[in-house]
Amino acid sequence: MKKRFTIKAITCLILIILSTVLISCNNDGGSVETEAVPESSTQHTHEWGEWTVANKATCVSEGRSERVCACGEKDTKALQTVAHTSNDWIVDKEATLRESGKKHQVCSVCNERFNEKTIPLITVDLLPGITDVYQDQSRPSYNLANCRNLKGNPVVVLIFIDDNESHWTKEEVTTFTQEHILVGLDYLEKNARKWGVDLDFTIESYSTALSGYKIKYEGTVNRNLYNGGSTKDVLDKAAQDIGCDSNWELYSYYKAKYPKDDIIFLNFLNKSGKSYTRNSISTGYLAYSEHCVIFADYLGSSPNERKNGSRASTVAHEILHLFGAEDYYTSVSRESLANQKYPNDIMLWQYDDIEDNLIGDCTAFSVGWTNVPPDVCFDPRWWQ
Repeated sequence: MKKRFTIKAITCLILIILSTVLISCNNDGGSVETEAVPESSTQHTHEWGEWTVANKATCVSEGRSERVCACGEKDTKALQTVAHTSNDWIVDKEATLRESGKKHQVCSVCNERFNEKTIPLITVDLLPGITDVYQDQSRPSYNLANCRNLKGNPVVVLIFIDDNESHWTKEEVTTFTQEHILVGLDYLEKNARKWGVDLDFTIESYSTALSGYKIKYEGTVNRNLYNGGSTKDVLDKAAQDIGCDSNWELYSYYKAKYPKDDIIFLNFLNKSGKSYTRNSISTGYLAYSEHCVIFADYLGSSPNERKNGSRASTVAHEILHLFGAEDYYTSVSRESLANQKYPNDIMLWQYDDIEDNLIGDCTAFSVGWTNVPPDVCFDPRWWQ
C-alpha cells in the first residue's frame, strides 16, 4: 500500500533540512565559538608616584631611584655613577717666573687623584718708577726710593750668589742663614720694639744649592768698593736668573705678592769683601730697586776666621742703610761727635757680638722709628 505525504509533512522536512545547513556552516567555512564571559570586566592600571632617590650614586657605585603605585607595587631604575668631587686644589709645584706649576684634586669620596692641571707662568706688571724723592734736611736718606718703612712685615729676599771666585754649598747657606742672617734680623726686631715699633720680617730665599735656581754672576763681584767701585749689576743678574729682565721687574713681582709690605733685597757672596748698599738716590734711576751686597767675611779675612754671628751686625747695618740710616764715620767731625754721643752705635762700628751694638736716638730717627730729631742733628759739625 502506497504511503502518501501530506503538504504539512513536506514543509516540516524542508525546515529541518535548512536548519541543519545553517548550523553546520559559518562565514568562510569557519566554526562558530561561544565567547567566555569574565567574572569582572574592570582591568587595574598603575598610578605611579614621583621618582625618589633610594640610594645616591657615587663615583664608585650606581645608585637607585624608585616610585610606588597606590596599590603598593614598586618600580625601580638604576642611577649611573657620577664624577669625582672635590672643592680643594692641591699644588704639586708652584708656578714661578721661569716655570709653570702643577696642581690636582683628590676625590672626597674615594680619595682618587683626578683633574690634574697646569698653573701658568707668573707674569709681572711693571710698577711705575718712584718719583717722590723729597729729602728731609735732618735725615736726607730717609723715606726715599722703595725701602721706606722699617716696620710692620717687611719681606727680606735672600739671594745667595755664586761668582767666578766663590760659591755656596747647602751646608754653608743653611749655616750662614741661621747663625748670621736670622740673628741680625732678630736684633732689628728687638730694637724696634724698644722704640715702640712693631717689626716682624718675612723671609724668602734663592740659592743654587737649595732653591733649584742657578744663581750665578758670570764674572767676579768686586770685593772692595774703594778699589774699582761697587759692582752695579749684582741684583740685575740675579733677577735674570730668577726669571725677570731687571731688578725693577723682580721688585714689581714681589710688590704684587706682598702689596702692603716693603721689599728688602740682600745679596750674599761667599767670600771676603766690603759690604755696601745701593739705592736709587745714588744711581739716579727712578725704576731701580734698592739692595745690599753683603760679603760673608770681612775684607781680608777668611771663612776660617768667621765666628758664629760675627756677620749679623753687618746684615743689620746694611738694612738700616736701606731705610735712611747713615754711617757715622763719613767725616772726621761726625766721627768725633759719634764717638762722644754714640760710641757703640751700630752705624759707627759693627762688633762681632751684635748685642754689643746699640741703636741710638739718631739712628732710630733716621729710619723713622721716632720723629723726634736728636740734638746732634742741630750741630753743624754733624753735617761737615
